[in-house]
Amino acid sequence: MHRSFAAASSEELHGEEAARLNAAGSSDIRSLASPENPLPRAIPHTRQMDARSRLRSELRGIALDLVGLYQVEEMPRECATWVRTTIEAAVAEVCDPTVAALTRRLSAELLVAPADVARRIDMARRRHEAGFA
Repeated sequence: MHRSFAAASSEELHGEEAARLNAAGSSDIRSLASPENPLPRAIPHTRQMDARSRLRSELRGIALDLVGLYQVEEMPRECATWVRTTIEAAVAEVCDPTVAALTRRLSAELLVAPADVARRIDMARRRHEAGFA
């Protein structure tokens, strides 16, 4: 049975995989690895750090847009400092939990992905890491 990558929930999973996901709750997804679902399907820490950095950068730009500022450097120093500090605090508040939740969700899905899909993802990842993609 094929199911949407985004639409699946742990209640929809079947058998042993559902039990393993439910037992793990919000703990480190790496503890769910097994011989059938090895760690290479988990999202590496370096990718999580790259994603966090990318998201922070995007969120800073979005925050400036929301506040209506485009050239903070043109503001008086104390005002620019306040804006930067406020934006950094807001970005930090949403960025880390967002990346953590996204990583947990994607890792859980990767653990229960159909074997052919997981194999293709692993092959594409290896090609990319080797510099072929």
